[in-house]
Amino acid sequence: HGDTAMRLTPTLVAAIGQRFGTGPLRARVMTVSGGGFHTAAITEDGDLWTWGQGRDGALGHGDRESKLLPTKVASPLVCGDSAWAANVDCASSHTAAVAENGDIYTWGKGENGCLGHGDDDDRLSPTLNAHLRKCGAKVLHAACGHSHVVCVTHDGCVWSWGYGKTGALGSDSMRHSLVPVPLETHSFGAKKAARVSRVPVLLALAFASVTHARLGEDSEFAGLLLELVERIIKVAWRPA
Repeated sequence: HGDTAMRLTPTLVAAIGQRFGTGPLRARVMTVSGGGFHTAAITEDGDLWTWGQGRDGALGHGDRESKLLPTKVASPLVCGDSAWAANVDCASSHTAAVAENGDIYTWGKGENGCLGHGDDDDRLSPTLNAHLRKCGAKVLHAACGHSHVVCVTHDGCVWSWGYGKTGALGSDSMRHSLVPVPLETHSFGAKKAARVSRVPVLLALAFASVTHARLGEDSEFAGLLLELVERIIKVAWRPA
């Protein structure tokens, strides 16, 4: 809203529409995600807007400056004006967005390899995950945990990367992963994650919501993660 004052009731964010000079919300917001200290939104014309704390580069504007008003993120793609698909997710200090062509971009704080670029460096602008593109993976949906990311691809596979000590990545290892790693198919039985439209979102959130802060350090709890996902599939899955 252009200031740092608290709001105790829902308040219209008019700045996106006002930047077009035609009044509030000409650019209709299709999806929004709130992190610990910043917010991101995608409008119907495919533009990505972010605002809030920029200390770790999570806003994607090429700097660490905070923004009091929604600010359009410059698209890293050259394939047209509408580069972003209807998926963006924010963590406390990093952000992930999925492009129309199935690429995924991450930026912000790179601690524990949570950006998936093979290192733990920060990124101040949306950066393509070259590993997934090289593997031919087309991302359908992504979700950010506290220090890791999980995504579901169009072929029904689930990939995860970042902080793995407490089993949040859903793999057999408790190690961190600096690049996306596909989960073993036996984790989901004979079913593919994307067989129904509800499952990709449920799977991604099931992994990404179980951060080390919520799950605890006891490996006994970490082992419950895959069981939770299998239950989700049993409830949501229907034959194609």
